[in-house]
Amino acid sequence: MKKIILSLLVSVNLIAGTAIDANGGYELNRSSRLFNKLGVGSQLAAGGWLKAQWSYSVQGGTANTYITLLDNDGRAAKLPDNAIVDDCIIDVVTPPTSATSSGKIGFGSNAIDDLKASAVAHTTYTSGSLVACIPTGNVSTAIKMASEATLKMSIGSEALTAGKINVFVSYVVGD
Repeated sequence: MKKIILSLLVSVNLIAGTAIDANGGYELNRSSRLFNKLGVGSQLAAGGWLKAQWSYSVQGGTANTYITLLDNDGRAAKLPDNAIVDDCIIDVVTPPTSATSSGKIGFGSNAIDDLKASAVAHTTYTSGSLVACIPTGNVSTAIKMASEATLKMSIGSEALTAGKINVFVSYVVGD
């Protein structure tokens, strides 16, 4: 029975055109129709979407600090060297709050607040909202990383007391 199930799983991967590599990632199967359509010399741009997150319950909200945003595994969310950020969306899961509702936050990669300029959290990051970043899908707002970059959230002079935010960053890797 185990051999039959294993055979079925291998067959599905071959038909689908992908295989799982030693690290648990997917590789394009060289015998698939997709690989044959790409042809020799075709290149796929590396990149995709990076999900970075901040949660007050996990990382706190101390005033006048930079907090490293985390990936889904709890590690620092990083963009690779030569990444070109072309778009960014902020998803407010739980609105950030502060004692007098004047706490400010911003988001950055290469430079301070280059993804989203510092703004009053109480009015900018409302419950369930999507917030646009500085990169908005066109070349005039794109950002190129000069080296590997760790995504950070800046907190202004008033501490935050709650909140959870996801930052989705779209990028490709250049030369």
